[in-house]
Amino acid sequence: MNDLAKNLILWVIIAVVLMSVFSSFGPRPSQAPTMAYSQLINEVRAGRVQKVEIKDQTLLVTLDSGSRVTTQNPNDAGLVGELLNNNVEIVASQPEQQSMLMQIFISW
Repeated sequence: MNDLAKNLILWVIIAVVLMSVFSSFGPRPSQAPTMAYSQLINEVRAGRVQKVEIKDQTLLVTLDSGSRVTTQNPNDAGLVGELLNNNVEIVASQPEQQSMLMQIFISW
């Protein structure tokens, strides 16, 4: 292997290590307190829920008081109907995917 290829591989490894270090020390989103799913349904029926964001298996709930809580999504078929019947704003987003670079390194 010639010197150019060795240098290129070395710089790629250094770049990957630096990206890993910086991403591990980056700011982490603060975790909202959790709420039982049954309590969420009770809050919805009582009219105290303003918005529900559906992200993969997590529900991020914004209450009328402005506080935010999370709960797990049990894939309840009646959830969306319950939210719509109680005038709760529903926001759904696609699950987060790993970057192409990360997928390559994991499969390697």
